[in-house]
Amino acid sequence: MHDEQMDSWDPAFFLKSPAFWPLELFAKHFVDLEAWPSLEDFNRFSSRDGEQNAPKFIEQNGKQKVIDYIKQIAFASEVPSRENNWHDYLNMLCWQAFPKSRKKINALQIEALAFQPDSERGLVRSAHLDVLTHLDECGVAVVSSSKVLLDGIRNFAWKDVFLRYRDVFATSVDVVIFGHGLYVQCLAPFIGMTGRCLLLECDGDHFEQSKRQRLERTDSLVTNALGSVKTPQDLAPLPLLGIPGWHEENENSHFYENRDYFRPGRQKDA
Repeated sequence: MHDEQMDSWDPAFFLKSPAFWPLELFAKHFVDLEAWPSLEDFNRFSSRDGEQNAPKFIEQNGKQKVIDYIKQIAFASEVPSRENNWHDYLNMLCWQAFPKSRKKINALQIEALAFQPDSERGLVRSAHLDVLTHLDECGVAVVSSSKVLLDGIRNFAWKDVFLRYRDVFATSVDVVIFGHGLYVQCLAPFIGMTGRCLLLECDGDHFEQSKRQRLERTDSLVTNALGSVKTPQDLAPLPLLGIPGWHEENENSHFYENRDYFRPGRQKDA
């Protein structure tokens, strides 16, 4: 059930959690506004760098079929959006933070639709379309120079990842949410919040760059990795509230005893 309170304007929402750091760089532009930015406001901001083929955010009139939404982005370079709405505002910010990977996801969606029989297109979601939806809504990139930490996530070794290698997060890991639906959840975090992540190994010099440079690099890394993801099983689940600094209760090691959240392995029906 929709919570109307969730759509109350909060220009400094990014202070709620370190999870918002990739969007903070762009959301700060609107921090002095007393009310929601209009689509016109956002389009002016979006085109500030003169980017070629930057999408335009237009008003969404009524409920729209997913297939039409995908095609409108691809062929008209328009993103139907609702004003005064967290889900769509965060989506617009994600288009600013991750322009390359957003366009790539959309291109892959068009490609996946083309492979479907006419009788299924728009009615049945293939495994490839399913994983692209996961990425669009709940995608996370874990960028790290620590192979052992990335392997720990891949193998569900949560106590190693979050306790044994805890200090690694401060110097050698960027957890970058690029799924706008997951950002909506971060406005009101809850036990069970889980990202679908790409595990991306980088060189140590990645962390010597500025936040903006790291974000641009991550956008490119994600874009390059997207082509190899074919089913939801290709994405590693990540219990986000286990990340150091993202939830006050995880300062206590007993927090990680919750096996319903920190599961020992992928479920058979995943």
